[in-house]
Amino acid sequence: MSPIPDSQSELARMNLDNGFFTSIWRFIMGVFSALNTFLDHAASGIEQAVAQTGEVLKNFFTYLANYPLHAFHAVDHLLKSHPYLSLLVLSLIFFGPVLLLLPLIIFEELVLMVAYNAAISLHGLFLHGRPSRWYRELRRPHFRQRDSVFHKCQLYTEAYNRKTTENRPLLVFRVICAAVAVYVVVLLAISWA
Repeated sequence: MSPIPDSQSELARMNLDNGFFTSIWRFIMGVFSALNTFLDHAASGIEQAVAQTGEVLKNFFTYLANYPLHAFHAVDHLLKSHPYLSLLVLSLIFFGPVLLLLPLIIFEELVLMVAYNAAISLHGLFLHGRPSRWYRELRRPHFRQRDSVFHKCQLYTEAYNRKTTENRPLLVFRVICAAVAVYVVVLLAISWA
């Protein structure tokens, strides 16, 4: 071979080198083009996700902002549709077990009245002696029973009051129940007027 390259082999080598670099350059440009397309799609997808997330968050925070209003309307509807039951439950929560004392005493007095009137109407078949004595005989065991009911109710009420005053959320709940009970009484008074 000759030490001086001929122009034909030099040109072939330059074409080979030029084709090699061209193919590498095309490969790099293809990678950049694919990366650019991927980033465009990713950016549009992220933009859509952010827009949808923004819409979801907007709806969520709108719901959270309107939740107290919806809850108030639901409670107001419940109170207006069932005022007596609501008043009973709210009063029981506020007053506690002492509120149960009144129906128990009324029930006991009714039982005593029925027993006394039954003894009179049956003309002493079960109780002998004078009617004033019958009343005392019927009343004596009921006094002990009434004292027992008073005592237990006093114990339960004391425990209820102590527990609710020691626990702040229960105390706040109890006061809110009292306020709502007053609201129900006002609604009833307005509806009766």
